[in-house]
Amino acid sequence: MSFELLPTDYKDISYAGNRKYKKIDNEDGTISFQDMTVYENRDKAFFGAKTANKMNEALNSIMTALEKGTDLYGEFQRFFENQKGEFRKNSELNLDELKVIMKTYQDKQKLIFETWFDLVKKNLSESPVGNLQVEMDSVKANTEKLMKGFNETIVTVPVNGWKETSAPYSNKVMVEGLTNEDVITLGKATDKNSTAQEAETWGEMSSLITAAVVGTGYITFYCAAEKPTADFKVKLKGVNK
Repeated sequence: MSFELLPTDYKDISYAGNRKYKKIDNEDGTISFQDMTVYENRDKAFFGAKTANKMNEALNSIMTALEKGTDLYGEFQRFFENQKGEFRKNSELNLDELKVIMKTYQDKQKLIFETWFDLVKKNLSESPVGNLQVEMDSVKANTEKLMKGFNETIVTVPVNGWKETSAPYSNKVMVEGLTNEDVITLGKATDKNSTAQEAETWGEMSSLITAAVVGTGYITFYCAAEKPTADFKVKLKGVNK
């Protein structure tokens, strides 16, 4: 049991004027005097048997310890350890209260999350799986479109394909897999097996091309000033295969 602190707020009794007593005649022929004085701080001026007993118990404990040769410091240490134990008990009670508070907080956060999640579901399509599939298809399409930029094909531009008799000249060449959405870049068709003559002719003829327009299954080359005078090959990058 923890030590209950003794009061330290006693005050001297106070009253106005002189003390007043009332004389009472007793039946046995004696008289008594009843204090009729009005005191201002009566409760703080006197202490009863309970307080006196606590003081004596405390003094008795100290004196007993001294008489037995007990180290008074050790007694105080044990007393404070006792108080710490009582404090831990009170802390456990407070911990239970804290657990209730934390449970309430968790329930509140759970409600907030569930409300948010319901709102997200409403913003999704009726079928989350279907919506996810749409997103996956979109990613796949964009990936395929990106990969097409690495596809290459070599086409032959025939000299007899230039139809116009004066500039600008155009030549439509069929290319399998090509679409009007493809972004095509032109490159040299020569490789390590090409001859010197091919490299010179293809390079000279392809340099005359000033523009190209793609369509579904074909590409049209344009020459703004001079048309090629020989067959040649060019490399198309970005063709759908």
